[in-house]
Amino acid sequence: MGYKSWVRVARCQLLVSCLFILAFIGFGFLFCALMAGLTWVQECQSQVEASILDVYDDLYDQVLRGYPGEAQEHLLKVHNMFECCGKTLEKRMSSLHITCSNTADDKDCISVISDVLYIHWLWVRVLLLSSLGLTVYGMLLSSFLYFSLPKGNLWGRRGEYNLNGGLISPPDSTADTPLIQLMPYRSAQ
Repeated sequence: MGYKSWVRVARCQLLVSCLFILAFIGFGFLFCALMAGLTWVQECQSQVEASILDVYDDLYDQVLRGYPGEAQEHLLKVHNMFECCGKTLEKRMSSLHITCSNTADDKDCISVISDVLYIHWLWVRVLLLSSLGLTVYGMLLSSFLYFSLPKGNLWGRRGEYNLNGGLISPPDSTADTPLIQLMPYRSAQ
């Protein structure tokens, strides 16, 4: 193998090594980002749910107090979207026709919104955990492939291995020697 082909093989090995290192570092950054997202989901789930329910309570109170504006239209859209009507604590017959377009629904909007948020948080958690698992798998695979590369050896011999004649021993070999004597750190008895 000439010098130019050796240099070409060495450059190829260096390029592949750098690609595996960059893949591992990329998976490491992705792992950190996913762990931060998963921690945020675990820590801030109740805060987000409380904020959304506070917005609904504020909108509901604005409509009941009769503030001018688009609050009633927004509340009707929320009730139609979640297919619920008002809050169970404040079931006033006079306010039902203001806040609900369909009075046959007796679902509490607070519990419906909480259930919808729980389902969404469950999906977010499942997606984050599955992405985290794939990221760990990618980190392990890229590190395994990096360390399995031959270091300092030339790839020119790849595919040139054969077993023909491997069972035939040369005349000066130790074919008649018992195997126990050929094992390291053992002596014949």
